[in-house]
Amino acid sequence: AAVNLAGLLMHKGELDEAERRLVDATRVQTPERPIALTALGDLRMKQIKVAEAEQSFREAAGLAPREPRPRIGLVACLLEQEKHADALAEAERLGREFPDLPASSECLVEALIANGHAEQAMGVIDPCIARHGASPLRHGLKARICEAMGDRDGALAAFEAALALDPNFEPAQQGKARLS
Repeated sequence: AAVNLAGLLMHKGELDEAERRLVDATRVQTPERPIALTALGDLRMKQIKVAEAEQSFREAAGLAPREPRPRIGLVACLLEQEKHADALAEAERLGREFPDLPASSECLVEALIANGHAEQAMGVIDPCIARHGASPLRHGLKARICEAMGDRDGALAAFEAALALDPNFEPAQQGKARLS
């Protein structure tokens, strides 16, 4: 219930009150606690409290190790803080533990790009697209990999593929404009 209320408060822009409610919900040892910690991590990322978000995601992941969402948030926090090696290690662990989850592959690709391993990232994203289907995000990731590899035409093609799926996908719009 606290997580749902916090979600409504966030939607209304009442971030401080949402944070207070989530913090209160994390103090009680209930089955909802990992969910509240994950929601608190998400909120703190929105508030640019990245180190605090990392702490929330780590605690949630410890309480619910079979839930991928806190670990996905943790990878995002580590990347945001430029802890690239830690992000890569966590993303690799996530991929081993949740191999059928597209978000696992997407996290791994983000971490590989951040660590300068574009060719390895391409080896992850192509099978991900083949296995899980096309999405604007996956094509956007492929475009970023192509850019990192110096393949401007490949990046433009991937951005165009993303825009064919969602003409309003802002990262692809920006990427295409930057390369055109």
